[in-house]
Amino acid sequence: MYPSGGIIAAIENAFHTTPQLVCLKGALEEVRLCLTKDFKFRDCVAASDCPEYVSLPAFASLDATKPAGRLISGAESS
Repeated sequence: MYPSGGIIAAIENAFHTTPQLVCLKGALEEVRLCLTKDFKFRDCVAASDCPEYVSLPAFASLDATKPAGRLISGAESS
């Protein structure tokens, strides 16, 4: 479990703006950074809906048996 206030503070320190955290059943689902119309960071006005401590969702590859893709140059594709 991670303190949601610590996540917000880390983002504020890095980006100098207040993010919005979105949670589902106590797990962090989204971190939203808000922008102005000219794409500059601004504080998000909507309150975060996360509890004081959140878990991070587990990440699972769709198919861990396949290697990551790579670019093929023109010579290799013929």
